[in-house]
Amino acid sequence: MADDAPPLPPRGWYPDPAGSAAWRWWDGGRWTDDLHAYQARERVAAATLADEQAATGRLTAVGIPLLIAVSVINAALRVADASYWRATVQWFRANLDQVGTPGFVASKPPTQPMLSSLMVLPELVISVVLIVLLLTAQHKMATVARELGLRARLTPTWGVVVWFIPVVDLVLPLLAWQDMVPAGHPLRRQIVAAWLAYVGAGIVGVLSIPASLVSVGLVAATSALSLGLLLVVARILPSLVAGIVAHHEAAGGPAGQGGASAL
Repeated sequence: MADDAPPLPPRGWYPDPAGSAAWRWWDGGRWTDDLHAYQARERVAAATLADEQAATGRLTAVGIPLLIAVSVINAALRVADASYWRATVQWFRANLDQVGTPGFVASKPPTQPMLSSLMVLPELVISVVLIVLLLTAQHKMATVARELGLRARLTPTWGVVVWFIPVVDLVLPLLAWQDMVPAGHPLRRQIVAAWLAYVGAGIVGVLSIPASLVSVGLVAATSALSLGLLLVVARILPSLVAGIVAHHEAAGGPAGQGGASAL
């Protein structure tokens, strides 16, 4: 009877039941014509998968709280420094107008708030640790993806390096993350969403500096928006990383050879 038929497997990439050296996309009800040319179906070394899981586990357990912490600190400091930046610009303009005047002596510049001065070192330390955790996890995931035969536009190392190159760092890290899963994989949409939130937060954060020339309220608004976008990243990232690791485990782990057996 039809009611006794076993449930169909979830949508995803599975070894091609036609026997080709590729994986075919199962949409939840039927096979499609979409093929992904994985290399030979050899399993990824257990140690490599373990390294990936350890690095991504640290990113989720430690990096996400650090991301939230540094985002909140940055937003708070932008608001606290708003009056300082405004006073600094006014001081600069006033002294610039007097340059060349006989007997001119520059006035004392405004002093940065004590809170901002005290938070410089902790903020730097948190940011460095966060970057190390993120890029280590990225490199491990990219390495596994490469061993699975996924087509990559950047090597795992270059995927890390491009984060530090101005202008290209707005696009190439996104490509490095997308290449961790096959083309057409649903996780790619999540990667784009997280990246747009991240870039948007950076742009809005930069705009908070000229906003200080207008009003503290505008600085507070831009800082809150930047913080909100970073919190979106912090919310998406754990499930995104878990999904990538789960896909790699399914493709190259102990169960990687028999993914289509239930079909």
